[in-house]
Amino acid sequence: MGSKLVGGLVVLLILVGGWWAAMNVISTDDSYLIYVAFGVPYNDAIEMNTLISPNLPRIEPPRVNPRTRKVEWQMWADNHFDLREASGAKVKVVFRENMERSFIPSGKIIGAPDGYLHAVLTQGIDYTFDYIPIVSEKTSFRHSFTSPADVKSVAPVAFRQQK
Repeated sequence: MGSKLVGGLVVLLILVGGWWAAMNVISTDDSYLIYVAFGVPYNDAIEMNTLISPNLPRIEPPRVNPRTRKVEWQMWADNHFDLREASGAKVKVVFRENMERSFIPSGKIIGAPDGYLHAVLTQGIDYTFDYIPIVSEKTSFRHSFTSPADVKSVAPVAFRQQK
């Protein structure tokens, strides 16, 4: 009985450690890995979803409205993410809580994400997507990319520190 208990505890520790490692956004001093996916294109547009893992808002959490007690996710997204076309035009990023509407398959999600960011892009256009972990520090991490012309499955992309 004792060896089964010890073995069970070891397995549990391994699972919890693996879960913890997977839950955390992989980061170093100069980058963050954030999951991004692109949906089915239509006309000249393509939708992009960016997963908000639990670790991202832990750095600088969103405000909770004291009157309504609702988390102000859109304000948090507006303050912490900046998506722009190469021309400098700002692209609207909308925070969505319902992961069922996302085209990021639930089997690819480890843990319980807080939601995702949704944006509509023009196919074939160059973009910069900045993540600002702590707004007052103004340090940003950038992912530069060209929007695809076809579906791209969810994958981690590197947001690298801007020097």
